[in-house]
Amino acid sequence: MGQQDLIDAAVRKAGSNAALARLLGKAPPRITNWRKGVEPVPDDVIAALARYIGEDPITTLARSRGGLWEKVSTGFESLLLYAITSWRRSVAG
Repeated sequence: MGQQDLIDAAVRKAGSNAALARLLGKAPPRITNWRKGVEPVPDDVIAALARYIGEDPITTLARSRGGLWEKVSTGFESLLLYAITSWRRSVAG
């Protein structure tokens, strides 16, 4: 999900730019600027928006930033899967 899609989904849930701005403690024009791509959306806001609409904040942040973030997220998921599998084997055997 891109940044504009994320913001659009959060605005739909909140009901308006102004309502979302109140929830985030931001001025309504800031929401408009983010939606238009005039200003970059800060990482903490991306994470908060993701949580608000029920998405995983880390995955959403990684996808929205791309590049290294996405590689780190993918690597972390692989490492976590390996750790869980190894733990299950040690418990079972």
